[in-house]
Amino acid sequence: MKRRYTLAWNKRIIIKFLTKEGCKPSEICSRLKRQYGEKTLSNVSVYKRSSAFTEGRETVENEPHERRPRTSLTGENSGRVDALICGNGRVTVRELSGILNISDGSVKASIKQYLQ
Repeated sequence: MKRRYTLAWNKRIIIKFLTKEGCKPSEICSRLKRQYGEKTLSNVSVYKRSSAFTEGRETVENEPHERRPRTSLTGENSGRVDALICGNGRVTVRELSGILNISDGSVKASIKQYLQ
């Protein structure tokens, strides 16, 4: 699997490096704000990451966690999407979204995953 390196991921590496160098979290925050402006991590995030690295954490990746179940991607909704498409092959994703009261993304995912 190809890894996507995001700007937030790069900032975590910077926080880790500066923490290991002995910089205080307040200094790390100000340096990040000078470099990235408003598009930087919050002070709370910097303090949490810095604290974790001080306590011995080595990885910059997020810890695995349980995700909220996707309630709109159900077999029932996929069946409804299928029935509506079969009834009118020219129906748009936006129209399906409005009819079913689910997001455009969920309609697209349903078409892609379940109906192909």
